[in-house]
Amino acid sequence: QLLESIKWIAGKAKITVFIPNSNRKGSKATNLEVAKYVTEGGRPFFNLSDSEIRQVKREAVKIIKESLKR
Repeated sequence: QLLESIKWIAGKAKITVFIPNSNRKGSKATNLEVAKYVTEGGRPFFNLSDSEIRQVKREAVKIIKESLKR
């Protein structure tokens, strides 16, 4: 759900990727509340592996290219 909630904003020569603090699907908890909960349990929140970072980058490039075609 976290990866699905990633949003981006294109600006001049940069793209800002962020996760809005919205309620998660099927839960009343927000992304911020989930982050606090898992961090307190000792698990880093949104600590992506190198392969996960590459996957997010590939998906971002795909979305941007598709939006530029319009």
